[in-house]
Amino acid sequence: MYAFGSSITDHFDPVKSDIDVIVELNIADPRDTIPKNNGAHLLRSVLQNPLAPLL
Repeated sequence: MYAFGSSITDHFDPVKSDIDVIVELNIADPRDTIPKNNGAHLLRSVLQNPLAPLL
């Protein structure tokens, strides 16, 4: 988080001033946060070959 503007100077007035900040988020690829054993591989295989579970 980075503060800028009057909040980091002597011109900051706690009654009238606002605080300007920049927040940097490090968002991971959602595919990396999903557990690997969530059944997606089973669903994918069924969608690719719908008759496979019946064989």
